[in-house]
Amino acid sequence: MTTQPALLRQTFSPELSAQIIAILKRGYRTAREKHDPENGSDALLFGLSVYTFIRHEFIKAALEVDCEIEVSSERPALRLRVGEFVMACHCVGDYAVQDIDACFPNNDCAAPRMIENHLWLPGMGPQVESARKVILAHLGNPETGLEAAYICIPCDEEDGLISEWAYTHQLLGGSGDGTDVDLSSLLGDVAPEEETAEPEIRPKEDGDEEVA
Repeated sequence: MTTQPALLRQTFSPELSAQIIAILKRGYRTAREKHDPENGSDALLFGLSVYTFIRHEFIKAALEVDCEIEVSSERPALRLRVGEFVMACHCVGDYAVQDIDACFPNNDCAAPRMIENHLWLPGMGPQVESARKVILAHLGNPETGLEAAYICIPCDEEDGLISEWAYTHQLLGGSGDGTDVDLSSLLGDVAPEEETAEPEIRPKEDGDEEVA
């Protein structure tokens, strides 16, 4: 995968990538807050919650004046428009250390429809630059939340599931030729957890007043 699709990399700029990551983080954060294994929450429910809350965050973000993302469809499948690209959003794994080239959506309905079959006909060379359907592939779990995210171009399927990426562009975490974006300007969107200092305890001295 040596071809570098210039339009894709130009469209998903560091600024837009930061917005996307902030949206994903908010969705994961809410899903983690709602996750309750002691009362029956499991990996399947967490995955559904992540999708639901991320969809909500994208719909909400699209209403902002300066947002470059448009919502083309909310249901039955979330479809977003970013410049000339149509983007789907799917979880493909749990941890950043997983190889994105071996991680694919476990979805046999909407996800495979993102493959532009006419671009990958036998005997034809790679048509990565012509692709206009991409998948926002993210990896995360209930313990640490979002760990990695990529913009991926699907090119093949097997047994009704996406089985190969023609190109992957790293947004966050993982390993590859992408670059992690700086989220320092987004602290207002994704606030860090506050640390509470332990109260100082000192021996009582003569003259100190009792407090009821």
